[in-house]
Amino acid sequence: MKPAHLLNAGKISLLKSARALRTLSLALLFAIGTAAIALAVVFPLWYFATRHTRGYTLLAMLTLLGILLYSVGRALVRSARLRGSFLAVAREKLLPPVITILIFLFFLCSLYGIIFLYANRRLAAAITASVIYPVLALIVTHFRRRNT
Repeated sequence: MKPAHLLNAGKISLLKSARALRTLSLALLFAIGTAAIALAVVFPLWYFATRHTRGYTLLAMLTLLGILLYSVGRALVRSARLRGSFLAVAREKLLPPVITILIFLFFLCSLYGIIFLYANRRLAAAITASVIYPVLALIVTHFRRRNT
């Protein structure tokens, strides 16, 4: 080999090791940055969660509720843009689940009322409500099936 080839091989070897060192230093810098950001975010949250548990729970619930409302609202706005009006979207997408939830809550409260009547030994009212409850449930489910 000629000395010029040795110089070129040395330069190539030096360039490769410099690239490897640069990649390693970037990876180390990224890991340090990630650790610093994680420490800056996680430590205050941990402190808040351990010192003020009710406040942290409330903050977490409100954050989740906000994310849920934002995503639902964004989907409704997109649907309204596609269909032309928000009222059409509300009738098609929003009203049926709301009515179902309200019916469920009504029957749940009615069932709670019947149990309350039995627990307080008001047997005449409890037996009457126990007879009316399934009949009313059948009527509501019949009309709900017919309308859908």
